Amino acid sequence: LGSVFVEAESTCFANAVVEGDRKYLSGPSGPYPIGVWVCDWPAAYVTSEVVHILLEEILGFRVVQTGPGPNTVDGFFALTGCATPTNIEDRGCSAEPVVTTNHINVEGWTESYASTWAEIERDYPQNAPRNLGNMGYFGKT
Repeated sequence: LGSVFVEAESTCFANAVVEGDRKYLSGPSGPYPIGVWVCDWPAAYVTSEVVHILLEEILGFRVVQTGPGPNTVDGFFALTGCATPTNIEDRGCSAEPVVTTNHINVEGWTESYASTWAEIERDYPQNAPRNLGNMGYFGKT
């Protein structure tokens, strides 16, 4: 019996920005990576990983995945900069401007939670995330 082991490349793209050349964001507390909030279901893990790879290897940024959150609205609150986005009793949001460590969330079905999105825009306008569109399909719960 034999086994076949495939040695993995350190990057997915031949022209990838190497790890040592990747950039951080700048904030009042110093440099930090782009945060990709991951929702806790298979499609979200896959699409978040694709975004992670593209941000690092093609755009040249340092990236960290955060979460996971069990539902779409947790991602809304994470992007808003809330300290405890998965705690439905107290999301830990601030009425004052904050520097969020979560910047991107994919595979969240925002249309189904329009009232929560509107509430965040109303209550935290200086921190509210922006919906930049879809990935080519719409999902509803």
